[in-house]
Amino acid sequence: MQRKIILVLFILLLSSCVSSTYPEQPPVDFTPPADYTPTIFDITVDSPPSAERLLDTRPNIIFILTDDQPVQTVDYMPTVRNVLVAGGVNFTNGFATTPLCCPSRASILSGEYVHNHQVYTNRMPMGGAPKFKDESTLAVWMKDAG
Repeated sequence: MQRKIILVLFILLLSSCVSSTYPEQPPVDFTPPADYTPTIFDITVDSPPSAERLLDTRPNIIFILTDDQPVQTVDYMPTVRNVLVAGGVNFTNGFATTPLCCPSRASILSGEYVHNHQVYTNRMPMGGAPKFKDESTLAVWMKDAG
């Protein structure tokens, strides 16, 4: 329960860092290659959402976590630019307490500092994915909440 409270406080802290203005970015001309596979953004839904879904007050959340991705790489991802960036949230004042892959991911997913989840590095025995205990994470809490 305490972790959930900490996560809510963490989300509130992050939301206070959100910029209310978004940098203007021109749309990218994109012609899909012949072997293009549609994404969730390409699917059209002919029927409206059910009344049950419209009454559901829970938010729709898509959590995407990338690693070692310089901002300029988004220039080569037209769907990311035109859909996610254009309609998403821009954190202009965010911080990572431990900017190293595995410790940072473990902190994001668990809502805990490194000294609590004990994933200190990217490799065993002091870190790495096998060191992370994922029984209580953001994904588990969201699944439990429905």
